[in-house]
Amino acid sequence: MNNWLHSLLLASVLTVSLTGCEKQPTKAIPAPTEALPTETEAKEVVTIPFDTKQVTIPVDSIPALREYLAQYNPQERQEEINRIVIRDLPSKTAGAFADIGYSCGTKLCSHVLVQIKDGKEIKTLPLREGSIFQEAYFSPDESKLAILFGRNEATEFVRNVVVFVDAAKLEEMKIVDPSDPVRQLVSDDSFIWPIRDLKWLDNKTVTLTVPDLTDSSYEALVNWNRENGPVKKLQVVLGKEKE
Repeated sequence: MNNWLHSLLLASVLTVSLTGCEKQPTKAIPAPTEALPTETEAKEVVTIPFDTKQVTIPVDSIPALREYLAQYNPQERQEEINRIVIRDLPSKTAGAFADIGYSCGTKLCSHVLVQIKDGKEIKTLPLREGSIFQEAYFSPDESKLAILFGRNEATEFVRNVVVFVDAAKLEEMKIVDPSDPVRQLVSDDSFIWPIRDLKWLDNKTVTLTVPDLTDSSYEALVNWNRENGPVKKLQVVLGKEKE
């Protein structure tokens, strides 16, 4: 009887001792998929929606955009990236092209032309600041690209410039012996006349349809636009890349 009581008391003491030694629950460890302070943040990217697929490229591969975003903090940078306007430029042989509009106001953006070759080689060309991308036209052999930019005055009409690009080198091209009227349509920041139509005649010659006016004032162009006024065609001959 004494031996049985002794064994029972010993078992009770051991149970209390072991219960008191149990470990308290530890703080949960983050799952491997959670972002830890030591992990590298994801790179900023731009996704270009082409006809057959989407291509994502890092912001760092677009110098003009990277430099623009450098003035903002991380939250502002993401907001600016979300405001980017992208237009792909369909081509059968020249590679994948897109216009990226950034620093956009109500309508006007700064622009950079992006070319992706073989799905990996990325080339970029800064284009016109503070403008509206309107249309892009490849030459018949797709070796050259004419891009029409504009600036609007209220809702009445848009003043234009056209940029010519060597599609292989991704460099701006110059005009062979341009006349003064043509020079006004291709200068970096002119935006003087509306361009009603642009057409490639061959792989190095373009015609531009513009107002047949000598007065480029707002009032004169408003009247011309409202009355569907007279036009004239100017011929542009392309030469080497812009010097």
